Amino acid sequence: MYRRLLLNLFCMVFLQACLKPMSDPKAEKVDSQVQCGFGSKDC
Repeated sequence: MYRRLLLNLFCMVFLQACLKPMSDPKAEKVDSQVQCGFGSKDC
């Protein structure tokens, strides 16, 4: 139950980070954190 809730929350944050314009500093920070989780080069 909790695992599914966390997964939904993660997906929502990920989608918001992708959909928001990169000019928004908050969105950019969230996006970089998400990419860090995936082991991106930007980390």
